[in-house]
Order: sequence, then C-alpha cells, then structure tokens
Amino acid sequence: MPEQQTELAALVAGWESVAKTLGPQVTRELPLVSIVVVTFGNRRLTELCLASIRCFTGDVEHEIIVVDNGSTDGTPELLQHLAAINDKVQVVLNGENRGFAAATNQGVRAARGQVLCLLNNDTVVTPGWLQTLAGAVGANEGLGMVGPVTNAVGNEARVRCGYRDLGELPAWAAARAIGQAGKTFSIPMLALFCAVLRRQVWERVGPLDEQFAAGMFEDDDYSRRVRAAGYDLCCRQDVFVHHWQRAGFKLLGEEAYQRLYESNRARFRAKWSG
Repeated sequence: MPEQQTELAALVAGWESVAKTLGPQVTRELPLVSIVVVTFGNRRLTELCLASIRCFTGDVEHEIIVVDNGSTDGTPELLQHLAAINDKVQVVLNGENRGFAAATNQGVRAARGQVLCLLNNDTVVTPGWLQTLAGAVGANEGLGMVGPVTNAVGNEARVRCGYRDLGELPAWAAARAIGQAGKTFSIPMLALFCAVLRRQVWERVGPLDEQFAAGMFEDDDYSRRVRAAGYDLCCRQDVFVHHWQRAGFKLLGEEAYQRLYESNRARFRAKWSG
C-alpha cells in the first residue's frame, strides 16, 4: 500500500504539472455541474478517477457526489477522508450493493447542479473535459446527452490511442483535443461511463431504470428513452476519457457476470420489443 501511494502521488504530480503548463481553460460561464460517481470496490481506480477530476476540471463550478455500494476494501474510509478535506465532495454510503442505476439515482437526488455528469469510477478524465461536455449541452437545447471518445467501449465512441500509460495520457489527450476541436458525431447509444446532460432532460426522461439490477443495459435503455423524448445524442471528438471498462463487474466473477448479462439483455429486449 505505501508503494502504491507513492506511485499515485508521483502520477498526480505529473498530472498537475501538465495542467499548470496548459494554463486555465477559457470557456463561457457554466452553471453548477454535479458529477455523480458510483463506487463498488476498486479503491485504487476510484483514487485515480477523483484525482483526475481535481487536476483537470479547471474553473468549472462543480460538486462531486460519490455513492458507495457497500465496498469492503477501504473505499468508504477513503471517501470520507476526501470529503473531510474537500468541500466539493459529498459521500453517500450504502450498506449493500444497490446496483448502478439505483445508486446513480441516489446521487442525482442529492445533487444541486443544473447540469449532471454521470461518471464511472474506473475512468480517468483529461484536460478540459468538463468545460467542453457541459458547454455542449448548455449551447444546444436539442442535445439530450453528450459523451467523450475513449479507449474501451463497445461502440463508435472507441478510438485509437497514442499514449502508453496514464502519465502520458493528459498531454496526448490535450493535443488530440486541439486537433479535433469542435468535432462531434451522432451516436445511437451513449455508454454511461461518462455522460453529461441537463437536469431538465433528466427530469423529463426520468431516472435510470432500477430493474436493470447491478448494471448493464441501463445505458442502452436510457439512451433510447432520451431519443424517444426527442433529443439527440452525440460524442465529442475533442474530449477523451480513459476507461478500464467493466472493472466493477469483474469483481462479480465470470459466471455471475454472464447471468447478469443474460438477465438484463432479456429484460431490455422485452421492454423495447413493442
């Protein structure tokens, strides 16, 4: 553990150096953004995620609502410590794993922002991420949700990567953002590892469907509901978020994961078969 903490401190110091070199992000004024993060185990990944938010969110006014689903690996203690030293962090501790959808809905209920960001704990954000994503939904009322491109997802949002490790990630992502500035593409489904929407859209569409148990297919379902309400979905080519993908599901074991996948797929198909 001490060795891991030393490595994390060195990595974060490098991130802070990149952020300082890039300087402040110039954007139009944005409303308060509530970042909702659900955790279940994977303390190390959660530390990385929250550290990246601190380093790369810049001057965007934000709060971080972390909902823990009964972690037993020291995650609750970590979160309580972070909340004690950072007034932007609010922690909700569940005594059991209530599932991604239910925990996300909890987080949104606790949130104050007019813009919501749903963010998995197995992600690392990069310079300018929230300025661009929150700015996109603020500038276009027809846009229901927007997300970044990434290294690991099962649809068109996956792009080729040019970084070898997390130390190289921020500078690479910042350079990519310059080269892809302003570029977007429509997408039929946004995976909710990182998705930004206005509270107005959330209230019109409703919360995530908690019938999708621990997770999987709730993002397919929500994307369909957002589009059914008349909104568009898009990805920003100029925002990159690193994603380990399914880090939480790996804790379930392969057999439990497969059962959950089959069950939620059947539920999704039944819901939308008509």
